[in-house]
Amino acid sequence: MKSLLTILAATAMALAADNSITGTWDVQTEVMGNGGSAVCTLKQDGNKVTGTCASGGADRVVTGEITEKKITWKHAAEYNGEALTITYSGTVESATSMAGDVNVLPFDVNGTFKARKKE
Repeated sequence: MKSLLTILAATAMALAADNSITGTWDVQTEVMGNGGSAVCTLKQDGNKVTGTCASGGADRVVTGEITEKKITWKHAAEYNGEALTITYSGTVESATSMAGDVNVLPFDVNGTFKARKKE
């Protein structure tokens, strides 16, 4: 019985690790026909998402949340001196892939993103 409990506990921990988005992600975006990229280092702690996204020579602080396979995170940015907020809303498709929509405020323009987890 003790070995069965050990196996079940190990399996549960492995499944929890597989569902975690913690790690470094290559994020590709397309907004209004313009492509962009960022390297985001994300950490999942329960439903909370934190980390940084590096783009344009700067590291941006990330805040967000994840519920089951739905993820949302955002960070500040700047374009020609204007402060922006970039928000990603998507679905975790697998342990190494996520995709969805991106919104840029205050311009309120939308696009898409695809992210692959680095190994």
